Amino acid sequence: MVMIGIGVILLLPGACSLIFMLLMFSELRRGDPYIAAVASVWVVCFFASAAGGALIYVARKDARAAASGLEPDGNPRP
Repeated sequence: MVMIGIGVILLLPGACSLIFMLLMFSELRRGDPYIAAVASVWVVCFFASAAGGALIYVARKDARAAASGLEPDGNPRP
């Protein structure tokens, strides 16, 4: 449950960057000179969100395996 909570927290920067990207669409079209710096921050935030998504995926996979009595790789527990 803790891993899922941390994963959700890691999803927040990507969600915020996506919202700001949509709000700054007019500046993107005009060719704002600072857009490259802002885009690099967006990329970092999307990588953090990808890590959060992966963390949630792994946590759910482990939780399902524990509930079914199987190892995470699908083999039965000894």
